[in-house]
Amino acid sequence: MFDSRIIENDTSKFPADAIILNHTNSDVERFNKQKILEMPGEVCECKSINVAVGSAKDSNAAINLAANCSKRSDVNKTMGLPLTIQFKLGCKYMITNNLRTEDGLVNGAVGFLKKIILESDDRLRERPKVKRVYLEFNEKVNDIEGSIGRLTREEDSSVKYRRKDQIEKDNQHWTMFKWEQQTIEHAKGKQYHIDRLQFPMVECESMTIHKSQGQTYLCVCVNIGGSLKRSLLYVALSRATNLNGLYLFGAKSIVSDNIRKMTQEQKQDEIEKRERSDDVRKEMKRLREESLLKNSYESLDLIETNRIHKPSRQSEDKFFCLFQNIQHFNPKRDILRKDFSYLSMDVIFLVEGHNMIQYKYQAEHLFDQFELVHFSSPISRQTSTGQLCFVNKRLKDNFKFVAD
Repeated sequence: MFDSRIIENDTSKFPADAIILNHTNSDVERFNKQKILEMPGEVCECKSINVAVGSAKDSNAAINLAANCSKRSDVNKTMGLPLTIQFKLGCKYMITNNLRTEDGLVNGAVGFLKKIILESDDRLRERPKVKRVYLEFNEKVNDIEGSIGRLTREEDSSVKYRRKDQIEKDNQHWTMFKWEQQTIEHAKGKQYHIDRLQFPMVECESMTIHKSQGQTYLCVCVNIGGSLKRSLLYVALSRATNLNGLYLFGAKSIVSDNIRKMTQEQKQDEIEKRERSDDVRKEMKRLREESLLKNSYESLDLIETNRIHKPSRQSEDKFFCLFQNIQHFNPKRDILRKDFSYLSMDVIFLVEGHNMIQYKYQAEHLFDQFELVHFSSPISRQTSTGQLCFVNKRLKDNFKFVAD
């Protein structure tokens, strides 16, 4: 199934709206530079401004510290403000800070650059070259078109700037951003600190798989080349909202050449060999063997193979659990209700449900033979969290819930 999604390793042929996921930072930087270079138009380089602030800001020590801070390129050490941003219209950029959680303007949100407003006063040298930028977010939240940034766009200050920048009504989904000023270095015991002035965003034609965790995208290209662990591969593949929006490149198959040449028995032996050397599995085995308490439900123990067995009801001392990252529960209710694999389970755990409290009634009446025992919804409507847990009614009395 996944091998059918493999495409040619040529960025010019990738879908224009795709997020490219790579394993290493070096690959991310290379793809970003290459993609921005291929896009038509001119690049507008926006360099950060690093200044000393405080009563002793003019001291030599403060000036030298500001000069050293002006070399920092790791956004994890500069409050999410990059050293330099290469702005080009039509390219993708990712927000690096949680600017307004309830509006979806959070770390990881990706939008297309639609307009750049430059600083017109050359005398303001202690300000970034770019004054404002406008991004358009194509991702939907709770199936609402243009929902990311909507609250910000409706504010009076934003409306004023939109008029000033001549943003037409047809472009009502463009969200305005201004540069921020953040303290990136506190000089302990000194009468100064260092601030950086920059936009809280970075180029995002590509990002690391690790950075994409927790996000979902309509179109994703995943680099499956090199040594990619199964855990990272799972994270990468599950970023796409559906199979049609998932593309793979960098290898001929999602399965390595060595594995593909093995017989079924050799594959199983290799799986068991790897799992025997896995630190987590070794620790779980030690805990089971040295446990002071006997587990009455042996099926709860970690299964030491990856063999898939069809659930059978012949043995009543076993039960079956299903865990899935559902990526929005409500639109998929009808699919779940008819899925035989769900119906054959005893316990069902669903995460990233994009839950809202009004969905709880539908969840409670989803399955005839299951009871909803846990339902959580996030405080913010713009987040993907929310868990659901269903237990087969015939086993309901066998469970004790410590907390909800």
